[in-house]
Amino acid sequence: MVSRVLYRPFDTEDFDAIALILQQLWHNNSDNDEYNRLEAACDLAYCLSSSTFSQVAVIDGQARGIALARAGQSSGATVKEHWMDTERALLSQMRELEPDACAEYLSFVRATIRTNNRLLESSPLPHDNEVTLLAVDRDVHGLGVGTVLLDAAVSHLSSLGATRAHLYTDSNCSWKFYELHGFKRTATHRANREERRHDMPRESFLYELDLTLRNNITTEEHPLGVYHPHAKLHHIKKENIGLIEVMGLAVLPARLKGEMELLKDYILTGKDIRSNEQIAKHADWVDEFLPNYTSITEENVEEILQQEVGKVFCEVLEDAGVYKCNEKGLEAFHRFVGVL
Repeated sequence: MVSRVLYRPFDTEDFDAIALILQQLWHNNSDNDEYNRLEAACDLAYCLSSSTFSQVAVIDGQARGIALARAGQSSGATVKEHWMDTERALLSQMRELEPDACAEYLSFVRATIRTNNRLLESSPLPHDNEVTLLAVDRDVHGLGVGTVLLDAAVSHLSSLGATRAHLYTDSNCSWKFYELHGFKRTATHRANREERRHDMPRESFLYELDLTLRNNITTEEHPLGVYHPHAKLHHIKKENIGLIEVMGLAVLPARLKGEMELLKDYILTGKDIRSNEQIAKHADWVDEFLPNYTSITEENVEEILQQEVGKVFCEVLEDAGVYKCNEKGLEAFHRFVGVL
């Protein structure tokens, strides 16, 4: 059972745990487990050398997922040099341990770089803003870790003024995940016979995402932000709105699961919601929507709560939108776009 997920920047102490995740996902072709470990570590070192942002998901003290992104050409010179040196040292060990497997890996890497360059050349995308890696331990799939990591990466790019981001993936990976989170496929490359000989996937994809610009102004009335969920909605959503939510996927706090279960019981039995400290914050909200329903039963109470939570989240998005969906807001938006 997962009790808590901590998100923080990558630390060198995470390296072995993250490399193991990459090994389990993508680097397991050799019968030599030590070679597979070195290959995965080499891949990770390369990704770190070409990234300027990192976010790691830590569960019970163990790194279980990572997102890397690049804004600009690369990481700082010192950091880049460190990871390039690490990559070279690992390649040397790979050659010594399994020279044929290492040669095949390098052929695969070169073919991948050529394919990615072709994909990018066929697209009008800028080259500087990329999600360079997203990997999550299979044992924690389905917990929303990948969503949070991806949101952190693209939000970082957005905060630096990027208006678009891109990433590479392929038919061997969970490419539908990116489409679910708002990315659009802009180019496809189908491997030829020679590329397939080097274990290239049948199809390689370039995906792009339009990024959201933030406005973080505050006032006395809204100390957390004018374009932040307003106080009356904090019982449902107090956290910042991220890009994934702007694209239409509501990321709600985990506490709501237990609170909604309690609310179902209190609504059905007529208990005083304000008497329970855990759910008292929902009392005014429940008082508002209950009169709208002539009958609330065990069969429909969960659906009703889901619908009402959804309505609140729509208000959250309205609060967070800088340009409102009305005539005045659209006029202001077009003025803004006109100066880009």
